[in-house]
Amino acid sequence: MNIAFFIPSLNIGGAERVTALLANSFSENKMNCSIIKYSSEDSKFELNENIEVFNIDKETKSKIYGFLKRIFEIRKYSKKNQIDFLICMLPLELIIAVIATFGLSTKVIGSERSNPMIKRLNPAIEFFKKISIYLSDGYVFQTNGVKNLYSPSIQNKSVVIQNAVETKDVSKCVDINKIVCVGRLEESKGYDIAIKAFKKSLEKNPNIYMEIYGDGKLHDNLNDLINELGLSDKITLKGNVQNVGNFINNAAIFLFCSRYEGMPNALLEALSLGIPVISTDCKFGPSELIVDGYNGFLCKVDDYNEISKKMNILLSDSTVSNKFRNNAVQICKTNSPQVISQKWLDYMNKLR
Repeated sequence: MNIAFFIPSLNIGGAERVTALLANSFSENKMNCSIIKYSSEDSKFELNENIEVFNIDKETKSKIYGFLKRIFEIRKYSKKNQIDFLICMLPLELIIAVIATFGLSTKVIGSERSNPMIKRLNPAIEFFKKISIYLSDGYVFQTNGVKNLYSPSIQNKSVVIQNAVETKDVSKCVDINKIVCVGRLEESKGYDIAIKAFKKSLEKNPNIYMEIYGDGKLHDNLNDLINELGLSDKITLKGNVQNVGNFINNAAIFLFCSRYEGMPNALLEALSLGIPVISTDCKFGPSELIVDGYNGFLCKVDDYNEISKKMNILLSDSTVSNKFRNNAVQICKTNSPQVISQKWLDYMNKLR
């Protein structure tokens, strides 16, 4: 089977990480696997030496010419390499792939990586995205919640496959006062709620401190909020770091206060590290990863009082926190690259 992924780049990001994990797993299973991208930058992820990476030159004087050039390049590559499945991780790439493979035997699979209730694309791309989903041969959702938003015709040809996560070294030396958050510093991530919950929990747990990993446009606003609440000696904005798992794996609590999600990779990572998690029950993702009271806590969105109460439980009751640690790492079995890649292969065989 000849499989190609189509994605803008292999820089740090959720879709990029999943692409690299799946490509490596397919390659290990003796599939001919390649990755088509625009960026000439090297991959931020280690790839199997058998995986071909094909770069399309995106630099053109005209957007229309560039769009048509990408269509031509994808069609040429698919024909030359007899691609059986072209997997598109993002909307614009799906649009290009559906047009480029018209009349070819190549089957196109799209993938929903975000929350479709939140419109991030311009109206034209949203319109063509909907058409492309209908014209695609298959579609992969990360959660049942998102799948249920689509029409029966889309649901009938689609499948739900969560993201893969690699087995991590779980720290045996836990810092009982360390609280961590990971993600882009933007409104949707609810860091203002995390900071307020931390401040309230600090009243009963004066030795705790919090590290926030990630960067974004709200950096200065959050820094101002931290100073305003008198928490500058307790909360640190750490920015982006390579291999964030190495920095958070000894934490007592992982706080996840998003207002909405597609499939939260940061939450997956925290579970794989065996960190006790407290997450908002936002749409979509957390409730399909966490069983409340079994491998983490689920709280109402924006309810920092409830989040604070759950923090106090984990900080005072080692029985509960140890239970969460032991149960959380089961995600490494259910969502291992081998298990998830096999689900993809089973789905592709079904589409053949």
